[in-house]
Amino acid sequence: MFVNADNMWEAFYDAEDGTSEIEVCGYLANKELEDQVSHCWDFPRQITDDLYTTDGELTPVVCGVAGRGDGGRANCSYEEPYGSIIWHTHPLNSKPYPSPEDIIKGLKPRDDPLEIKDNLLICRWGIWEWSAGNKQVWDSRKKNEYKEFIKEKGHELAEDAYSDVPENSLGKRRVDLNKTIHSSILEFIYDLDEYFTEFKFQIQFTSWNDARPYYYLNFGGGGGGAGYCSIQ
Repeated sequence: MFVNADNMWEAFYDAEDGTSEIEVCGYLANKELEDQVSHCWDFPRQITDDLYTTDGELTPVVCGVAGRGDGGRANCSYEEPYGSIIWHTHPLNSKPYPSPEDIIKGLKPRDDPLEIKDNLLICRWGIWEWSAGNKQVWDSRKKNEYKEFIKEKGHELAEDAYSDVPENSLGKRRVDLNKTIHSSILEFIYDLDEYFTEFKFQIQFTSWNDARPYYYLNFGGGGGGAGYCSIQ
């Protein structure tokens, strides 16, 4: 299965108004999941029959929108059943890698058909995808432990990426993907894969050079492989 990455970029990610940005989240739907589309029609109806043009193509369904100066974060309020492949964006001024909350969201089991099989993050550097084949229940202590580990590894990645980058007019730092960041991303991937081994956790990053025009899902959507990233 695959998704048109160019459409996701243009419609949901590259949406600045000069002072603030939007953050969007939802799930990916196919023809078999069309009955779920109505759950997200509190937002603009971007889903129409003519979008289902290619066999195996998934369509992004928007379930949460935040930003444009409201100071909020995207809040996906799904009605059951949830889509099994969820996605969200990080705007240009946001961190171009998964947060602890992003990663943890897919580690815990839910009752079928609410199970999250695959997670996608659309960001400045490219597309992150992760999945856990052995979901587990944990207590608040373990949750805090997991969050602190992911946070630490995220800080290490950010330090490598932004250490010499000045802030822009919004007090944010931006940097394009380069070979140094590429190496740091692979370390981030390796550390998370190792730490969450018991969850059968897999995470992959694909740069925009390789994600366009079509991004093929590797975990919940079929395929395989982890830790892939190329720089041109």
